[in-house]
Amino acid sequence: MGERTVYIKGRRSEVRRALLDLPRVFAHGDLAEGFRNLIGFALLANIKDAFVTRSGPCGPRPGFGPSAAGYAWEKLAPSTIAQRRVGPRERKGFRKSSADARKERVKRRGFEKQLYRQYVTGFIAQGIGLENARYMARKRAHREVMFRYRDLAKTKVDLLGQRQVEILRDTGVLLNSLSPGQISEDGRTYTKPGGAGGDLQLMQQAAGEVVIGTALEYAAYHHSEEPRSRLPQRRLWPRFIPGEWWNDVAAVAGRAMPDIAIEVARRAGKAS
Repeated sequence: MGERTVYIKGRRSEVRRALLDLPRVFAHGDLAEGFRNLIGFALLANIKDAFVTRSGPCGPRPGFGPSAAGYAWEKLAPSTIAQRRVGPRERKGFRKSSADARKERVKRRGFEKQLYRQYVTGFIAQGIGLENARYMARKRAHREVMFRYRDLAKTKVDLLGQRQVEILRDTGVLLNSLSPGQISEDGRTYTKPGGAGGDLQLMQQAAGEVVIGTALEYAAYHHSEEPRSRLPQRRLWPRFIPGEWWNDVAAVAGRAMPDIAIEVARRAGKAS
């Protein structure tokens, strides 16, 4: 960081007193809020980055794997993937598979009727009554057809459950609620991200701290450590902040503190 020379109109004693008062400044006032917003913005950027790496097919970035307790995301079950929205290309393929399946069902029914007639004739020839012959023929023909066409039976899970989809990003609302918005250079003006979910982002000021997160109701079900029976836990941020995240925060703080000190000194000079 290069040296900066600032000229201030005022008494040295006033400026010195203002600079010694910096700890209080960091706890209260618009400069403190801007500083905390910058810290929150840096953390949101890391949360979004980690979210994207976990939701995609490339796997977690080094430093965020299973060693970060509970922070490795479990893959989606095929039954869950099958319920996800279907895009135009997938819908076209699904229609083709459905059309093929319908053709096979017609073919299978025709073959089953043919077997049924053959078995009825055979059972009657053996001296079995018509009603019993029909019943036995129907069961045997159906059993044989199901065995012969067993590899052609397709369910929704078979057709859609093996797609490569992103975890927790079906609509993008959750990710957007945890994505950084727009912030001014001094941090005193912050605008939440636009689009669905952006208004549910938390960036709240409190005495000496900033609270970040999302107010999206279902986010708690994924992030919470409460006991669960079906839905696996997928933490939205690690239990303990990784060292590289703190490095980013320290870099932001290092850039912001000189500007805050200069602004404090300027204000003291104007007020003297």
